[in-house]
Formats: sequence, structure tokens, C-alpha cells
Amino acid sequence: AFFNDLLGSVQYFFTRAEGTFGITVSCNLWPDKIVVAAKGQPISLAFDPDRPLVMWSSEPASLATVWPTSGARPKAAATGRIDMDDAVGEAIEL
Repeated sequence: AFFNDLLGSVQYFFTRAEGTFGITVSCNLWPDKIVVAAKGQPISLAFDPDRPLVMWSSEPASLATVWPTSGARPKAAATGRIDMDDAVGEAIEL
């Protein structure tokens, strides 16, 4: 069932899905939205409110990357991190 809402559709998927997974969902109807979802698989999101940047990975250590700079001291690409609750299943719309 498609509810004309990307996050709602992913949450409906959770009610019927079996097993463990980490998925990223996008749709050409809403090209500016992405839904990241996890159930039984660790997913972490890293972000910096000063930059148009969000990264996600199943390995949190990989989110410690640096932002490329010219001549200045390298700065972490992300200043904040959210660890999704994969035990019960969670979806986040970006």
C-alpha cells in the first residue's frame, strides 16, 4: 500500500517485513526526501547543521571522516550523530 507519503509507506513496510535489514528509500515524487530505516541492523546518521550534509552507515566509525579543506586544518565532516534504535525498528525522514 502506498499512502502518498514516503515515511508512512516505510512504516507500513515495517508491519509486514520479516528479518533484519537497513534500507534507504527515495522516490522521484519527492526528490528532496530520503527515508533511512533499520530493523535488527545498526544504522547511524552523522550531520553538521552548518553544512548541507548527512551521512549514514552501518559502521559508526566510518562517519568520523574529515571535510576536505584547502590549506586549513581538516575539520570533522559531521558534528552530531544519531544512532537509530534497530532493536524495535526505526525510520527517519531526511
